[in-house]
Amino acid sequence: MRLGFIGRRRCFDSARRIVRGLFYGTGDITIADAALRASADVEIDCDGDVLVELFAKLSAELEGSILGVDLGVAKNGVVLVWRGEPILHSTVSRQELEAILAASSVGLIAVGSSPLTASLIKSLRARCPVSVVLVDERLAAHRRPWLKKKFPELEEDEIDALSFTLGGGILLEICNTFKSQ
Repeated sequence: MRLGFIGRRRCFDSARRIVRGLFYGTGDITIADAALRASADVEIDCDGDVLVELFAKLSAELEGSILGVDLGVAKNGVVLVWRGEPILHSTVSRQELEAILAASSVGLIAVGSSPLTASLIKSLRARCPVSVVLVDERLAAHRRPWLKKKFPELEEDEIDALSFTLGGGILLEICNTFKSQ
């Protein structure tokens, strides 16, 4: 799948740091700068938070996409994967991660098991329906060398987040389904 962009050069430069393989022009899915008022598959407000806009709009456009998250103390890797391919990737702060999680419309989030995971799951309970796959980070680490060779443009935290989306784990249904009697 080819992702294209039409709009201001400044916005394109911001978007291509996040969108893997983005090119200037129309594609299978075309992202447009909303200021152009052009017809496109995905419109983003380039005067706002381009990172959050892209995760929100592309996760809605690409049905069945998965969000991979590698939690860290200072920075977090996050990727949007569709049909096994990373579409969006970034290393973000906790505040940016919370904004992405709130705006994204994925039904499945893959995250590595770490002491930080409990707080993420707690914050996701308000976003039902969403499922979380908890992946053993040690097992996922075996995919790192192969993924780094295949996707050399991704940073280490992004590679870890991607590895979580590709492996199996424990599926957590975090939404309350109990009714009061």
